[in-house]
Amino acid sequence: MTIRVLIADDQQLLRAGFAVIVGSEADMTVVGEACDGREAVRRVRELRPDVVLMDIRMPELDGLAATEQIMSMPDPPSIIVLTTFDANEYVYRALRAGASGFLLKDAPPSRLLDAIRAAAHGDALIEPSITRRLLERFAATDGVEAVPAPVLEELTEREAAVLQQMARGLSNLEIADELVVAETTVKTHVAHILAKLGVRDRVQAVVRAYASGFVPTGTTTPGVVNRQPAVGGPSQPPVDRILATMLFTDVVDSTNHAVTRGDRDWTELLERHREVVRRELKQHRGREIVTTGDGFLATFDGPARAVRCALAIVEGTRELGIEIRAGLHTGEIELMRGDVGGIAVHICARLSALAGAGEVLVSSTVKDLVTGSGLHFEDRGARDLKGVPDPWRLFAVRT
Repeated sequence: MTIRVLIADDQQLLRAGFAVIVGSEADMTVVGEACDGREAVRRVRELRPDVVLMDIRMPELDGLAATEQIMSMPDPPSIIVLTTFDANEYVYRALRAGASGFLLKDAPPSRLLDAIRAAAHGDALIEPSITRRLLERFAATDGVEAVPAPVLEELTEREAAVLQQMARGLSNLEIADELVVAETTVKTHVAHILAKLGVRDRVQAVVRAYASGFVPTGTTTPGVVNRQPAVGGPSQPPVDRILATMLFTDVVDSTNHAVTRGDRDWTELLERHREVVRRELKQHRGREIVTTGDGFLATFDGPARAVRCALAIVEGTRELGIEIRAGLHTGEIELMRGDVGGIAVHICARLSALAGAGEVLVSSTVKDLVTGSGLHFEDRGARDLKGVPDPWRLFAVRT
């Protein structure tokens, strides 16, 4: 069966790049493109694609609203949300609206193709570890409809175990290996779970499982299942708060790099980029928290070392022929089983998104803390950061 794909993105160059990648596969064809959400909805009605690649931020009608409209159609297509490193809240809302998963725009072409095939067959969450973290972080607070307790009790012990593994982001084959059963047996259990929960695909099953407390947030241990919904929402692990400096980095224009260099060369270049970043993190005593595609989030116990690490990463990766942008902020963060959270993390992500190629942007907090360190800055003025109260004064590090 040929998978019919519709590409919705407001950037023509990105649409062209995705079309080249998809069109090179024998089992896929691009049936159309859309430059905004409104056109995406219309083209879905006209062309009836199997899979839609949906950008979130588009004019006229954004990808989130377009996803909601498309999923309300009879027999809707699968939707893969295309996102950037800092768009977590929007991704979760798109998943809740019915999207089949999400993919980072800078992912290698092979992962894009795997994602399309997985979405077309309803097999697995896309980018499983990241998707799970989004669900854990937002499901408890975003008003998702919980699964009624009597429905949860209808699940057999084996179905409950399968749902737990689905929430970990495992594919049917991986679940089969984990539970030591045949893959066909897992497929049967998944079908029963979807029918009992009244959802169209496994993504929606996982969303509702988290919202109901059936899968406790932060739980990844095989076989650990909460058979009863938590009172007042899923139980939360104890939160430890510390003061830290955060660093976000990602590769500028990564999608075009992937298209022009080809899958193998781009994958090799990404690995060399990661080696540079990790070398500098070790040298400057940084702690790697999250690695996503070509993006890094790290924490430091000293802001001056964090800034110097960012500068070293920019210089080191420039020698590879790529440009990095970076953002830094110091504030109180929440430690959550290897991950971090809190408004300070959000501020840092927004700073990184505003940085230009080869630029290191810092908040006024970081600038003030490193006074006397020998670092110099250029005032970039006050900027509104989406989702953050009041304007923030930003500074670019001078080299």
